[in-house]
Amino acid sequence: MVDLDKNAPGVTINAQFESLNKDIASEPDNPVPYFRRSKIFLERQELNNALLDISSAINLDSTKSEYYFQMAKIYRKMNKFMDGLAAIYKADKLNCPDPELFLLGGEMYFILKEYKKSMVYLNKTLYLNKFESRAHFYISLNYLETGDTLSAIHSLETAVTQNTDYAEGYDQLAVIHDSKKDYKSALEYATSAISSKKDAPALYYNRGTIFFHTGNYDKSIEDFQQAITLDSLHYLAWYNLGTSYYNKKNYQSAGKCFQKVIDTKPEYQPVYFIFGQTLEWLNNDSLAAVQYAKAIELDNKDEKSVKALKKIENRK
Repeated sequence: MVDLDKNAPGVTINAQFESLNKDIASEPDNPVPYFRRSKIFLERQELNNALLDISSAINLDSTKSEYYFQMAKIYRKMNKFMDGLAAIYKADKLNCPDPELFLLGGEMYFILKEYKKSMVYLNKTLYLNKFESRAHFYISLNYLETGDTLSAIHSLETAVTQNTDYAEGYDQLAVIHDSKKDYKSALEYATSAISSKKDAPALYYNRGTIFFHTGNYDKSIEDFQQAITLDSLHYLAWYNLGTSYYNKKNYQSAGKCFQKVIDTKPEYQPVYFIFGQTLEWLNNDSLAAVQYAKAIELDNKDEKSVKALKKIENRK
């Protein structure tokens, strides 16, 4: 039977897959090839096939904790959190020694807003591996959701101390300090995040928002442009790039950005008001009125757009 290790010399995933197909055909009562093929299906994002295979493995042998762990991973990808947690419970009962199991459970309970249960699993993760920085990260998110910002910061600082390349940890610290208007610390953490993960558009976007909050629009423009270079459909980067240009009174550039937002995310209601304002500065009242009308169509309680539209109508 072929080793599933995709790094095995001379063995490709396709070759492994074909070999496992043959193993299943010749040994249909052997759970192992179903388990191994399920891993390949999961890696390929063929989730229904992955679930069918791991279910077959469990039907043939329900004593293996790793089978239930694999099932939990699949359910997590399918956003079937209760089914995933049920699989984790079974794996735990079978004495699964892998701290990743409890990390996954902590994540799913967090998504379900079951914060106390999430913390139980995350603390169990740390009991098995005290250097698991991702557990500290999710613990911090639980603290944030329950209003304990200081404990959240402490957990995140522990995470980035244990893993100095943990971009998500630095980024979350940046977001927290930005919300506290401690922009110096926020920028330091945001820059550390980017240093750890230079190809992540969200990190440039988040640092750009911090620069924006400080009024450093030249720097915010640089970061929003880099976010867009990495993800041309990042509509919030386009929106905030446009807003940065608007605040610099560069209305031509701002208008182009706002049009990009509309092209990418036409249901994003806030863009229409500021686009209308931009067009007014460009002496294009007729097109500005179109933007305000669209803003009102998407949100009939948008008083700013209602007033702006009436103002244009009164000028006619």
